[in-house]
Amino acid sequence: MQGNYINLNSDRARKARLYRGLNHKYLRLFLNLSIISFITLGLILIYIMPKLSGVFLGIGMLSLSVRIWTKGELAKLNEAINLQTQKVDDVLDQYILANMSSGSQSAYLIWKAIEKLPARYFFQNRFILPPAMFENLLSKDPASEGVVWRNAEALRSKFSLQYYSQEVVMAALIFSLPDHESLLNSSKLSRADIENGVLWMDNLNQQQKLASQKKNFGGIARDWTFGYTPALQNFGYSISREIEMYGFFQDTSLHHMVVGNMIQSIGNSSGSLALVGESGSGKTTTVYAFAEQILESSAPKNLRYKQIVMLDATTMVSRASRPGQLEQLVVTLVNEARRAKNIILFFDNAEVFFSEGVGAVDISNVLTQALDSGAVRMIFAITPKEWQTLKLHNSLLASKIQSVNLPDASEADTIRILQNQTPFIEYKHKAVFTYQALREAYKLGKRYEDSLAMPGAAIKILEGAPAYAENGYVTDEVIKLSLERSRGVKLQTAEAGEAKNLLNLEDNLSRYVISQKRAIRVVSDALRRSRSGVGSTERPVGTFLFLGPTGVGKTELTKALARVYFGDESSIVRVDMNQFVEPADVNRLISVENQGDQLSFLGQIKKQPFSVVLLDEIEKAHSSVLGLLLQMLDEGVMKDSNNKAVSFKDAIIIATSNAGANDIRAMVTSGEINRPEAEEKIVEKLINDRIFTPEFVNRYDEVVLFEPLTPDDLVQVVGIIIGSINKTLEPKKIQVSVDDIAKNWLIDKGYDPMLGARPMRRMAQRYIENIVAKRVLMGSVASGGTVNLTVADFESQDQ
Repeated sequence: MQGNYINLNSDRARKARLYRGLNHKYLRLFLNLSIISFITLGLILIYIMPKLSGVFLGIGMLSLSVRIWTKGELAKLNEAINLQTQKVDDVLDQYILANMSSGSQSAYLIWKAIEKLPARYFFQNRFILPPAMFENLLSKDPASEGVVWRNAEALRSKFSLQYYSQEVVMAALIFSLPDHESLLNSSKLSRADIENGVLWMDNLNQQQKLASQKKNFGGIARDWTFGYTPALQNFGYSISREIEMYGFFQDTSLHHMVVGNMIQSIGNSSGSLALVGESGSGKTTTVYAFAEQILESSAPKNLRYKQIVMLDATTMVSRASRPGQLEQLVVTLVNEARRAKNIILFFDNAEVFFSEGVGAVDISNVLTQALDSGAVRMIFAITPKEWQTLKLHNSLLASKIQSVNLPDASEADTIRILQNQTPFIEYKHKAVFTYQALREAYKLGKRYEDSLAMPGAAIKILEGAPAYAENGYVTDEVIKLSLERSRGVKLQTAEAGEAKNLLNLEDNLSRYVISQKRAIRVVSDALRRSRSGVGSTERPVGTFLFLGPTGVGKTELTKALARVYFGDESSIVRVDMNQFVEPADVNRLISVENQGDQLSFLGQIKKQPFSVVLLDEIEKAHSSVLGLLLQMLDEGVMKDSNNKAVSFKDAIIIATSNAGANDIRAMVTSGEINRPEAEEKIVEKLINDRIFTPEFVNRYDEVVLFEPLTPDDLVQVVGIIIGSINKTLEPKKIQVSVDDIAKNWLIDKGYDPMLGARPMRRMAQRYIENIVAKRVLMGSVASGGTVNLTVADFESQDQ
């Protein structure tokens, strides 16, 4: 434990202040001019006025000595730390130390010393922590100084840091704030997040040091001795040359073990390997790390200074226009690499060479011959699926290649990689990413970028966000907004208009669906839970099984929900389950291939994840199809034919069924329908009759019984139908009015207890729409007029 108080009169404190003064831009300019002027004059006068020359040279050399001392010892006080000391001033960042005011110290005065240093701006920008928080809340009591230094020592010790750096002191100040946990919670942060900020800034500082210390990988002449490679220069890209010229500053700690395995595998006399990982897992970055490591003098002798040349398979295939041209090109590239002796070929997107139908050439034969000779080492970047396919269809080629698996990055690893990547993205887009944005990118990338592994999925989310930056900042809310705009999902907190709609959803839905209050309520509750952030994000928004006779509003409620909340009925993804009655239909359900001009079921979900999924007549589907739906209902994902997960976590899933309709009617007649156990009885009977399995039914949030409609209900249904007709006639400025007696006449004419409201639509078409159509064509109703219909009008229609 270091001392709890600072000595501003120590030698190191004095040197820190001296460096601050001598390094001031004006004094620095004065010293530089003095060095040049006095030494130049001294040299000119050395033979003319030797004594005066000596004075000038003396002043010039003194100025030079001061400048050297400033740039040397004084500038490197942070590098000369004695960790055995018990004094704060011996381990404190020299820039903070130089800014400390004399007299008694406090947490507030430590803040004033760091207020204009880089760490303050780093934490302010990355975590959105306003300066006013420190100005108003940090203690001015001298006793608070010790709290800050104790916090700093705890952080330094925890992360094995060399001294109390600016980022350490900044975090220590945050932890010194009264009730700092609540303050951090209000910014969606925790203590661990601030600690990650310390490591983030420390890593950036280390990267800057590496960038300023160019490594020596040997002379260019070393590479010239290995021969002329025109085809490789045309079709390839030297990763090693890029690293030699510009350096490589990516965080590769995630794949450190993988790089070690690569060195061991490819270090064999004829070793070639397949780097197996999902898209976005960092295969190319890992090859860069491998290339950098074998450029070091400490690399194994048989790999040392080897050049990694990347060949993009897609580009090569596109450039080969004639049969046999691609095969010849590969032979040429391999031969050049063989003659050069110091080249390892890296085939990016290697699955292109191993897929069926790559031109008319079996490229794998050429590669097999090259691998047999052992003259050229190769690295193939390939996905797990394509690697398995290669092993299945070309076991001979696969047996000659060792595989090294690249796992997905964890959340902690991904956040660290994003921290390393953000400076490059920020430079490109002129925006600043907050820590909260990185965390949100991981969360949403995992949910929505199902075609990419981590960290690639999160990086893609970040790269799409700067277009929506607010005042140059990309926050977690900006990340959500960018996904909302690009994916059509709902992620941000509901605004006033949407919140009002959600709170009044039952009333709005009741304008379209009659007498099904429980069904309307459970659907409305599910949406409110989702949009308020109360519901689980690891399942669909809601899953419901609607049971009831035909024509009682099961499908109509789905349509009404789409109109009222999702915008219009186009947001419904409808699947007629009577088309999936055979076991083989499972393949059609999970297919990603479009069916003619129509998107496949999963294709529609990918295009429109925020939707209502209607599984109509679910009881008619084969049991194999129902079994496939279990994961979708429980976890909100379904695997497609390529074994890729498709997310249903933004969808409401509604399955409708007429199963048990007769039992529901009997319950209505007996009055049992209003008892709490009614649904349980119906479900139990459906399970006993083997229509559904218990596992299938239990996956739903709610099983809802739809009651048959009464004649009184049908009066309201007719009113809704007339309202729909009037909406259709709005462009013509014509309205239809039907009196109550005529409405009852329509109900008497069309009522069928077995079919519910469905006959009412036919009645409306036959008696209302047909009459209106004739009158419009006859010119008996003008724009702005109303067509008043009575029983007599309907009866005349039958004549």
